[in-house]
Amino acid sequence: MGRLDFGEENEEKGFYLVDLEQTKKGQWGVKDLQFIPTPTRSFVTVDLDLRNEPNPTQVAEQRLREDPRLNGAVVRVFLRIKEEQRPLLHLPRLRELLEKRADHLAALRDELDTPPATPLPVDPRNPHEVERLFCQNPVELLRQWLDERAKEDKELVERKERLLSAAQKLWREMQKAAH
Repeated sequence: MGRLDFGEENEEKGFYLVDLEQTKKGQWGVKDLQFIPTPTRSFVTVDLDLRNEPNPTQVAEQRLREDPRLNGAVVRVFLRIKEEQRPLLHLPRLRELLEKRADHLAALRDELDTPPATPLPVDPRNPHEVERLFCQNPVELLRQWLDERAKEDKELVERKERLLSAAQKLWREMQKAAH
């Protein structure tokens, strides 16, 4: 009756004690139902925002040492950092610390601070704007989106034309099939 994955991290585990009784008509029904919690191994997610820390490894070590939930638990740790902090983050040192305390280390990942998502080109609450969006050529919408994303992702620049070519081919096939 233990937890199977992190989707069950905050669920109480246990079993039901069911007391049955037979009615006067001879049918069985529930007389009493009681949930009995059972001890289980904890699943713990730790999210540390280290973006403003000059020494992210030291701060992460301190916070992980101070967290009593990690003892004997299945643990996953997400460390939010800036790109320029990556050389300052020593994951093997943090892994060693966690493996001494946790029953199982499921994940230890650094997550780069990402720019905010590109706003939608329309207000989804306005049906006229949504309709206008649906009337546009999807390949052109993809081109606009790729142009915006390629400003931050240089690898995307190299793949952009292949993606647009494949999208154009797919769009033509869909239009042929529709007619």
